[in-house]
Amino acid sequence: MSIEFSQPRWQKVKDDARKWWAGDLGRPLIQARLSGKQPGRSASSVPYHDFTSFYDLSISAEDVADAWDYQLCCTEHMGDAYPHVVPNFGPGSIAAYMGAKLENGTDTVWFHPDKELEISQLDFEYISDNNWLVRTKEVIQAAVNRWAGKVQVGLTDLPGNVSSLVVTIREIRVVPAGQEDEETDAGLPLIATFADPQPIDIMQLQYQQQLLGENQVPAGAYSQVRLVLEPNPADGPLVN
Repeated sequence: MSIEFSQPRWQKVKDDARKWWAGDLGRPLIQARLSGKQPGRSASSVPYHDFTSFYDLSISAEDVADAWDYQLCCTEHMGDAYPHVVPNFGPGSIAAYMGAKLENGTDTVWFHPDKELEISQLDFEYISDNNWLVRTKEVIQAAVNRWAGKVQVGLTDLPGNVSSLVVTIREIRVVPAGQEDEETDAGLPLIATFADPQPIDIMQLQYQQQLLGENQVPAGAYSQVRLVLEPNPADGPLVN
């Protein structure tokens, strides 16, 4: 048995959330989740953990998603609640992405710098093959593939004291299902393109929506929305 949450219920959750944000619902949103429901499936091969980093890297992303699935199958979603997962690596996950040591405690995650530096000496670097960044991408992709839109898959925490996170968008494209590994953006259906790349402060969009573009695309199944960023200049201030 799969997770019990129908498309009509999803639509009602979305509609009521939109009404609440517009001030038209007339009541608070109340999410209630009751554990202990008969799952209707066999137990997962690995146990559920609140912190995704508690899963050893030898455990596949698919097995992590299966543990989440089992947890959701054991949960009754009532009121305005809906099935969702967040790959939680702890509140300092961005530090781990930049090379800090991630240490699992008994009930939390700690982050330690490689070495202590003065603020003036700090030089943050994006490490594309960082173990924890790769792991985050893998478990999110495994969850998206597993549920195909039936479960909301969130993003891991960023530190709460980040006040600004700017990206500069050049194009917005959608990715047809099965082409997720396509590295060439030019062949993907286009939603919007900007003659003057658009700087967006993501932290200012919390609980808000901003229309960036709209277009008609060929009928079919799409698995991703891809933001194509303006490259950072070799000299001068960074744009991302």
